[in-house]
Amino acid sequence: MDDANLLNEIKELETSLQQKKTQLFYNRFIQLLELTDDEIKSMGVSNIVINTDAKYWSISYTHTTNQYSENNYLHEIDSEMEIIPYPKITHIKYGFSANSYFIQGLDRNRFTIYTKGSNLVRIINKDYNIELDISDQLILMDDYSKNKDIPEWLIVLTVLQMNKHEWNGDDMCIYLSVI
Repeated sequence: MDDANLLNEIKELETSLQQKKTQLFYNRFIQLLELTDDEIKSMGVSNIVINTDAKYWSISYTHTTNQYSENNYLHEIDSEMEIIPYPKITHIKYGFSANSYFIQGLDRNRFTIYTKGSNLVRIINKDYNIELDISDQLILMDDYSKNKDIPEWLIVLTVLQMNKHEWNGDDMCIYLSVI
């Protein structure tokens, strides 16, 4: 084989390897969520893209719902407002970089992800920051993670699953990027 053919074959192998890595890390992410691809799609999520390296991870996706409303964020102690639900498409990116968490792409970023104590990751709705103790926050987050009509449900579920495994942002980098 001449050099040109060898270089071409190497590029094809690198492309194939990258596609397989992408699929492997996507499969790991789906396993972490304990959902199937079809369940995720039925909850309005599509176009999931995972980017990782040793100190960074991000997950971007598109969320679509026909029933978006501020009422979707209410806690059981609140009363519903008279708001007509409407269709909404949201492109979201969230992850971990430079030892901090980020969420991008929302009209109103009502959630904060932070580390509490022994590497446990927390996510709170800023509207309830003072009013709820940690156990009530976790109940509310569990409710949000099952609500297909809020764009952030996937973020919330990811954080809950990270806590279940007692992972921080660095642990997630390893899970999503190491073969």
